[in-house]
Amino acid sequence: MDMQLNQDFIRSLVARKYPYIDLGIAIYHLKVAAEHLGKKAEMVFDKIQNVIKGYEYIASLKIN
Repeated sequence: MDMQLNQDFIRSLVARKYPYIDLGIAIYHLKVAAEHLGKKAEMVFDKIQNVIKGYEYIASLKIN
């Protein structure tokens, strides 16, 4: 995917053009993509302290 296209897609997500995304599925897709590119990807379910008000922390994806 072209880098500009990727940036535009991410901006559209932030702009809430796609507000209903299952984050579990999205994180898993990122994990599969990273592994396809030869990276080690691990889902992390640590507790974090600085959660934005009105949101709930689900998970992070650690990519090495």
